[in-house]
Amino acid sequence: MKSQKKQLTPTKRHGVYLINFLGILAALMIAFGGLFLVQGGLAREQEKLLAAGGMVELPPPMTAIEITEAGDTIVNTLLTGEELLQIAASLAEPVDIRLHEPHQGQLSMSQAVECARTWLEDFLMPLLGITGSSSPQYRTACYLWTPETGESDQESRPWLSYWSVSLNNQEIEISFLLNAVTGQVLDVSAGFASPVEYQSQKDLVALINAYTASFGMDSDGTIISGLVTESGAKKLPWYQRIGDSGLYTVLMAGSTAVMSEDSDSHTVVSQEIFNIHLYLSLDSGEK
Repeated sequence: MKSQKKQLTPTKRHGVYLINFLGILAALMIAFGGLFLVQGGLAREQEKLLAAGGMVELPPPMTAIEITEAGDTIVNTLLTGEELLQIAASLAEPVDIRLHEPHQGQLSMSQAVECARTWLEDFLMPLLGITGSSSPQYRTACYLWTPETGESDQESRPWLSYWSVSLNNQEIEISFLLNAVTGQVLDVSAGFASPVEYQSQKDLVALINAYTASFGMDSDGTIISGLVTESGAKKLPWYQRIGDSGLYTVLMAGSTAVMSEDSDSHTVVSQEIFNIHLYLSLDSGEK
């Protein structure tokens, strides 16, 4: 027997096409619906993770100092004089360090990096006469640590932890030591390969004055130096008193020539690097 093929009438054929089209449409709707549900779930999960990670608006102490258009400084700090003394004492001791995750009330890693970048671009660079970098992106390294004292006092004294942050590109290499709670800059070393205007004594006085003011404590602005030239000029390093509890800020600055080989011409070229070092100290530098 010959097999017989069913012939569909035009009406039935259109009905089959319609059923197939509706099936494909339903599958697409289910797929897109599932995609939107997944995206919505991911967005909600991201919000939860960001909230858990402490990604909140940075409070004023993160930047330590804001420079107004008039050149005035607005000081916002959280650390007291006694806490600063404890910090300076802990940093003066050569002890082992212990890495740890941020505790409650301490900065997250992203907050610490943002704090360092803001301090560099909004505070230090304007004071040095640097308008901006041609390479605004930085290679970043960051870790949180506390001195290894054998005591468990992180909950009672969370300010005795520090974020070490480095930001580097072709023109700038800078390393920060930030307080883990307030983001205040406790120690910073910077090298600038980009053109930096000649730093007169007046410029450097303005820099140490601004850094001292960032801690929000009284200072008479007196520059202390253990080295004085025959003309009476005070040589670096400079020290400036903070309050009356034996705490000082220190400024060191200078230029060094770095020799390197040009990758194209293979000739030796010299590049001048301007270096700045600001930090806290229990020593006044006086002999």
